Amino acid sequence: MDLEVTLYILGGVYGPRAMTQLGASCDLLKVKRGQTTNFFMIDAGMDMGLDASMGRMGFSNPPYDLNRLEEILDGHKIDQLFLTHAHTDHVGYAIYEPVRENLADSARIICTNPTAAFYSDNLMNELESYRSMRKRKLIDRLPYTEREAFLFLRRLYDTFSRPEALEIVPDHIWVYPSPAGHMRGACGYTFRVKYRKQDVKIMFSGDRACHSQLSTRGAPLPPKEWYPDIIASYDCTNGGDDLTQGGDEATFWMQELARMMAVAKKCDASREWFFASAFAMERFPTVAQTIADMGLSVYGFSPSAQRSWRIMNSKKGFWCNGDMPVDGTGVNFLENLEDAANLEEPTALIASSGMGHGPAAKCYYKFLPMENAVVASTGFAADDTNNFRIADAQDGEKILLRFPNRGGEEEIPVVVRARREKFRLTAHSLRETAAKSAEELLRYSQFKEPMLGLKHGPTPALDWFESRLGGFDTFRQDRPEDRCIQLV
Repeated sequence: MDLEVTLYILGGVYGPRAMTQLGASCDLLKVKRGQTTNFFMIDAGMDMGLDASMGRMGFSNPPYDLNRLEEILDGHKIDQLFLTHAHTDHVGYAIYEPVRENLADSARIICTNPTAAFYSDNLMNELESYRSMRKRKLIDRLPYTEREAFLFLRRLYDTFSRPEALEIVPDHIWVYPSPAGHMRGACGYTFRVKYRKQDVKIMFSGDRACHSQLSTRGAPLPPKEWYPDIIASYDCTNGGDDLTQGGDEATFWMQELARMMAVAKKCDASREWFFASAFAMERFPTVAQTIADMGLSVYGFSPSAQRSWRIMNSKKGFWCNGDMPVDGTGVNFLENLEDAANLEEPTALIASSGMGHGPAAKCYYKFLPMENAVVASTGFAADDTNNFRIADAQDGEKILLRFPNRGGEEEIPVVVRARREKFRLTAHSLRETAAKSAEELLRYSQFKEPMLGLKHGPTPALDWFESRLGGFDTFRQDRPEDRCIQLV
């Protein structure tokens, strides 16, 4: 028998929800060589969509179609689990029973050193949160025990500290991890599958940024021998918007950072509060360190960001030549938000949560009613998140803020008087840059019309990429008929 390679898209979303949401990332690659079959899972994210959030007790939502997993495996197990980076929408569901119990006994979790360190820390912190919820009788049981977490994390022994080819099936399957630029530790994976006279390379890009940021350089092109024949999964996050409005894509991130610096500096001069919400990993250090480097007073409110920052600056926090240190000089941390009341005068304050929830929601509740404050988001505001609601509000309007409580979230009213700002410190390639990069990556494909999987974007973003990249055989996560694709 010849080689057969099939892709099952278990993450993403389709239907009406796909118009505004990305869903979790989760792919299953089936490689059949004669009578031998291997399964490889690439990411197992937590679905952070509307139906997974507010007021919901219990455990978080799996990738959209994970319920198909056992039917697809048909008695087999997952041979290896690959993690592209440590964001929750890519790794958050990996420990949960549907994935954990379908891993082969010998299966390894393959990822970079920083991803392993971030993931291990977040996992144990999550377990402590679940224990607290069970103690307060908010849940009946834990989704995983400490022993199960320990055994799961033991599979991380095979992490890697530099981009180099890994042989995962002797003489037949290799994987090359390439830096993705998205955050510290992020990578994409290119599988090389060789069987008899067939030899094909298949890429999963992961979340990808071609532009450099404070702690990572933009994603480089792989060595020529690792250019893919097929891209099974490509990051289309920013396809829906022309963020540069015809401007220079190469400097957009720097321009947004400079715009944020100017607002923070103006707030400092006029003795106003400046508050920004940011993802704990990568964006929080970027925002806080940039403000501190201007000589301004800046405070952080986030235990998770504090832990992540320590990891970034540890030996485990670096894995490729594109990683740059962010030392935290000049950044102070508050143990409790109430401590901000003891500060002698208004200052800059950064809290974690890319969408304005958790610690950031507490800060919004404090600062939104204040006329001598500026509140800012630093990335994309997903539909119906706090950042989305705030950006849409009018001066003096009363909005419902999703506020953390003992068991999840509740909606509480708050009047919006602070000035609002939006900065797009995006960690994903802008759309034209991403399209050109896809064309370059498939430049040496052995196929006349290479296959290209459009992922990690809402329907409008995928529409743009499909129109722009008309010379490829595209398939997409938001089309049900495309969620099982014969690649070879």
